[in-house]
Amino acid sequence: MARSLTFAGIDADTLMVKALRPDSALRYLRAEISAGVEAVPFDWRLVGGSVSRQQDTTHLVSPGDFVRAFGLGYPDSPFGTDPVSVQTMEFRAVDVERFVLPLGAPTQPYPEFGYPPNQGAVRAAASAMTDAAREAGIDPNMIREELNPWPFTGIGLTADSELRIPEYWMRFSQIPASATIYDHSGGVKTAVGVYRSAALGWEDLR
Repeated sequence: MARSLTFAGIDADTLMVKALRPDSALRYLRAEISAGVEAVPFDWRLVGGSVSRQQDTTHLVSPGDFVRAFGLGYPDSPFGTDPVSVQTMEFRAVDVERFVLPLGAPTQPYPEFGYPPNQGAVRAAASAMTDAAREAGIDPNMIREELNPWPFTGIGLTADSELRIPEYWMRFSQIPASATIYDHSGGVKTAVGVYRSAALGWEDLR
């Protein structure tokens, strides 16, 4: 599996896609900044976390497809299992140094259902995965070893057996100009906002 990641490259012009939390599109368009006291920390100028390449998501049509492909059906997920709509942000990668491959091993959401995160077998599996990636020729600087609850797989792909996609982790940083927020509902993809610049902010297209 690690060998397949060697070819899942990113360059400055690669179009990336981020699945947004249900409230994030409006927060971006409102130019919201929150320290996270009453909500998840947020800054309308920044994007990061788990992302994928847009070219790997062209087979996704329904909101449920996005939930499955991006592994968003975790316990207490704000997305639910069959949402009416899902929003994404698409943007150019620009700085490839912002991206790493999240490799390692999955843990269970609750220790009583499987290995706890610090269990020796889990740590050994994570190390074996990252070692295999390095041996396959992946730049060690592009690897981020992680132990996370399922549906994190640790192999560089999301978990769904039919809709899985390569995943990356992106350091939170400035959103590039021309980034676009899309709404996906009823099989239709609609642009709802465009980021013009740090000075001009988001243009609401609704």
